[in-house]
Amino acid sequence: MEIGLDRLLAVSFPIKYRELQFQKAFYTSIHLIFPILYTASILYLGFIERTDEQVKCAIPTALAGVSFKVFTLSSHAIYVSILLAYLMTAILLKFHDTSSRFKAVFKSIGVTVGIVLFGWAITTVSNTFGYFVTDDPEIFNLIQMYSGITVNIAISSNLLIFYTINPEYQMTVKLLMDGSCGKLPTFSDSGSELQNLRKVTKSQES
Repeated sequence: MEIGLDRLLAVSFPIKYRELQFQKAFYTSIHLIFPILYTASILYLGFIERTDEQVKCAIPTALAGVSFKVFTLSSHAIYVSILLAYLMTAILLKFHDTSSRFKAVFKSIGVTVGIVLFGWAITTVSNTFGYFVTDDPEIFNLIQMYSGITVNIAISSNLLIFYTINPEYQMTVKLLMDGSCGKLPTFSDSGSELQNLRKVTKSQES
């Protein structure tokens, strides 16, 4: 979601976005606020619901009861926000004069996020409807574990997707594979270009 919001900001307010690149700590901190608060809240709910019952060594069993329901239902809202962010970004890219490189980067990220989102959506839907399918905790735990396979497949496919779509990623991987990673080229989003854009922006404002 944060990557989608970052891309949306880059397309909607390109000059302001370039300015934020000089405030990396501040900009990164803003993006970390929601993930940290969300994760802390889920972990807190899971912590206060803990019992002395023994559980299997499986990730889904770390949350139970209200905490798991909150996590599952809130995931649906996050997925919708991700779709909206990328849809708005795609529309803006289509009707704005944007560099082909930026569009290629957005395409590779968009496809990757889409596949991962699809995997997570299947997992979340399975977990949500698992409550209606069975009352047996053993079967419900199995549903949780097996539905997570789609997420693992989606995440493991990132390398292939980026390599197939993004030419710069292809070049970087090839340079890393043949041991010449020290010869990585400098792309167009260099610091000097950002400095020049900043000067132009200031002159326009004055």
